[in-house]
Amino acid sequence: MVCDETIFHPQGGGQPADNGTINGIAVMGVKKQNGTIVHFLPEAIPMGIVTMRVDRQIRYRHSRLHSAGHLIGHVLETAGRLKAIKAHHWPDEAKVTFDNPDGISVTADAVQTWFDEAVARQLPRHVAYRGDVRLIGFGTDWAYPCGGTHVAHTGELAGVRIEAVSVRKGQLSVRYHD
Repeated sequence: MVCDETIFHPQGGGQPADNGTINGIAVMGVKKQNGTIVHFLPEAIPMGIVTMRVDRQIRYRHSRLHSAGHLIGHVLETAGRLKAIKAHHWPDEAKVTFDNPDGISVTADAVQTWFDEAVARQLPRHVAYRGDVRLIGFGTDWAYPCGGTHVAHTGELAGVRIEAVSVRKGQLSVRYHD
C-alpha cells in the first residue's frame, strides 16, 4: 500500500521498520522502494483517508538502539583512529563496525565507560542539513548522515550495555544491547 504521506519509518539505515496499524490492520513491513514508501499489509484497504498508528514502545526501542549506535561511533572515533563504516541497530543483534587498519584494540569496559560519560552529559539531539542530506548528532561537535529515528538526548540511552568488542580482518566491532 502506498499513501500520500506516512508516519511509519521504513526499514533502512540499519534500523528496522516501525510496527503498527493502518485502519486497524497490522502493518507487516515498511520499505522504501524506488523513492516511494510502501506499507505491506495482509489485505487491501479501500482508497481514501486512513488512520495510522505506530507502536510507540517499539519505535522508542528502535530509536534508542539507533541513537546508541551513533553515540558508540562517536566515542570510538573520538578516542582513536577508528572510523565507523557500518551499523546494524536491530534488537538483540545491534553492532557498529569500524575500519581498523592499525589493529587498535579496546575493551568492552573502556567503550562502556566512554559511552556512559556521554550519556551522563545528556547531550541534546541536533538535526542539520547539508543540501538534501540530513545530519543527526548529539551535542554540537559532530553529526552523521542519517534518516532514522532518534531519542531527544543522550540521557535516554542510560542502561544500554556494551556486550563485546572484537577485532579481526582489519575491523573492530562493538556489539551492544538495551
